[in-house]
Amino acid sequence: MLGSTHGTLTTGGHRALTGGESRAPAPPGQPSPAAPETDVSGRPLHPQVPDLSGLLRPRSIVVLDAWDAEGEPRTEAIRQLTTWAEHLGARLYFTSAAATGVPRKGVAGTGLAGRGVAGTSLPGKGVAGTSLPAPGRRTSPAELPELPERSDLPKRPGTTVPEPPEGPDRAVTELPEGPALTLAELPERPDLAVLLGPAPPPLLAELAEAEVPLAVVAADVALPRGGPRTARPRLLGPGTGLDAFGVDADPDRHGGSPGRAGPGTPGIALLSRSGAQGLPVAGLREVGVRLAHWVVTGGEADLGAAELLCSLAEQPDVSVLACFLAEPREGRALLLAADHAARRGIPLVAVAAGPPGGSPRAGAVAEAALRQFGVIQVGGTDELQDTAALLAKAGPPVAEGVAVYAPSGDLGEEVRRRAEAAGLRVRALADAGAMPEGGERPLLDALLDDPGLGVVICPLPAASPAATERLARDLAEAAEGTGKLLCAVWSSPDGTAAAYRETLLGSGRVAAFRTLAHCLGAVGAHLAHHRFTTGYRSPFDEAPRTPSPSLRTAEALLVPGERLSEHAAKRLLRAYGIRVPREKLVTSAAAAARAAAQVGYPVVMKASGARLAHKSERGLLRTSLTSASQVRETYRELTARAQYEGVDLDGVLVCQMVPEGAEWVVGVAQDPVFGPTVTVGHGGELREVLPELAYGVPPFGTDRAHAMLRELRGHALLDGVRGRPALDVDALAEVLLRVQRLALELDGRLTGLDIDPLRVLPRGQGAVALNVRAVCG
Repeated sequence: MLGSTHGTLTTGGHRALTGGESRAPAPPGQPSPAAPETDVSGRPLHPQVPDLSGLLRPRSIVVLDAWDAEGEPRTEAIRQLTTWAEHLGARLYFTSAAATGVPRKGVAGTGLAGRGVAGTSLPGKGVAGTSLPAPGRRTSPAELPELPERSDLPKRPGTTVPEPPEGPDRAVTELPEGPALTLAELPERPDLAVLLGPAPPPLLAELAEAEVPLAVVAADVALPRGGPRTARPRLLGPGTGLDAFGVDADPDRHGGSPGRAGPGTPGIALLSRSGAQGLPVAGLREVGVRLAHWVVTGGEADLGAAELLCSLAEQPDVSVLACFLAEPREGRALLLAADHAARRGIPLVAVAAGPPGGSPRAGAVAEAALRQFGVIQVGGTDELQDTAALLAKAGPPVAEGVAVYAPSGDLGEEVRRRAEAAGLRVRALADAGAMPEGGERPLLDALLDDPGLGVVICPLPAASPAATERLARDLAEAAEGTGKLLCAVWSSPDGTAAAYRETLLGSGRVAAFRTLAHCLGAVGAHLAHHRFTTGYRSPFDEAPRTPSPSLRTAEALLVPGERLSEHAAKRLLRAYGIRVPREKLVTSAAAAARAAAQVGYPVVMKASGARLAHKSERGLLRTSLTSASQVRETYRELTARAQYEGVDLDGVLVCQMVPEGAEWVVGVAQDPVFGPTVTVGHGGELREVLPELAYGVPPFGTDRAHAMLRELRGHALLDGVRGRPALDVDALAEVLLRVQRLALELDGRLTGLDIDPLRVLPRGQGAVALNVRAVCG
């Protein structure tokens, strides 16, 4: 649960989505019907899922500014887009935009010249035999004529199908006189517009008037970055370039091999910020991995990575998402995208940008938030390649046990040691060098027959070409007959050997690596992903939609722009069910003595004031008071000390002495990207040697609260060490959940909260907030 208060946690009647269930995407350019539903902080609970069919499977495409501009030859762009459209079987139009005011120039010899339809050679007229609307007139889809298939298009006398010119000499020629074909004159509404030049507001308005749902701004031009648009067309870019167009149509252009992964094979959906960034991953086709889709985000002036990932996760031919993430603008949208993939069991592998503004804390929050939703974070392009390739080839693991199958005992022992250090459960170590002659592989077959084994790792140093070739062949053959994952690590500098280039890379089932570190990291990510998604339940389904009764009490305590006194801050915690000591605020020595009798000796006395910090260092705290006379005298000492220090007091707190336990710190910090963030770490003396914090970004549940504690280096102290009793871990996790609820309900009105210390008592005895600082927004 998410920190329920008074046993209540409302969902506003929302029906949770089960794994694999999805909402139908909204119409292009329109918000999702479920998007208005928010949690108590006002943040969305459902992702925006744009319709990318116009980009991934367009039926008709219009290209604007398809002519050579001064210093910007676009002939190659025309060639590339034409090849891509032909591969998709899409109709391709080259038009001029009435709003641009750019002089009309065309590529000599193309016959396209900014006026006609690719493949038709009908300048300015569209499709033969059709009647086009008058310039400037909108045509409804019902009025559009039925378009013949591309192969059936008739030719006008004296015309030929244009071919892009070849060679470096591409002259620029003025178009003949006559009206240019405009968007309004097209015989159909295009699914996609590709802008090779600027994207001024009048042009975007013209695209909207033509009801074009999606536009790609390929050039790196100025475009306002004002967040997601709510009207057509949705924009991808600027600065996407055209590298991602035609990767399937022209595999050789990207170093790919078209024969190893057919079009019906699920593959990787790649999201990169630029073409150059994504090209190395696109080359995974060379190792038998299908690149199902590739989208370049560019400057993300409108469509951002989060929306695009949601849409790609819903594509039926996608089994892995691989992406390069820029610094997110809105953390909740990114977490919703990761959740969207996790619901469908689709691994999301990401190279994340560095910490926003170089802040280590912000980087730690972002890393924890992505890990919280199952994102596999890798350090660079090479790790992204290897991890995504393994995930694309591997099915669900049948077991988590790992076997090392090495050609020598020494090498096998090294791999075993490093695998265990990486957190893998090595179950068996076999010497592949003892293979009998005659093509049998009894050791490998025995490993694969072990029901506790799910992965076999085989290092191949290529010391003996004949033996290495046989070992590689055995792995490839065995992989075809088992549902278990076989990994080969080719550590030889020679990457051209047949055993590697043909046998291992030619296998669609063996995951081949060049380094053991990448292999172990990818195997670990594969196993961890399936543990995470098995039985996955989205925390967004349980996020509170309506405020708890505690909010009314909390709102009465808040003072905008001020820091609360300790007494008021503890009342705030108490309102959300977080245990605090029995205490009373007094303003006289006599009242202090009466309060001590009511609270019960021994007591603690503290000066209390809204701007009072570091009470111990300033001598404004006393402990272990056991008599009324001590209490009266201490009251006079504390008030005199505060007067000397110039501290305004609202009174003195007489508090219950809490039994010994372990001290922890729990807090709430505002992250500029992800919003309120819950933190937890060691307190007291341990804070000096174990200063790190664990982070949780709402919403999260009990499992994540316990995971935050396990992420800390000193988490073993919770189980009791050196004769000390085990601590109440469940109570500590419950405090995290209740603080989360407080942070969500008071988001924007509470800028900081620190419980320091939170004393965690032995198992079954709970946890008590001894001191708290709260700052109002």
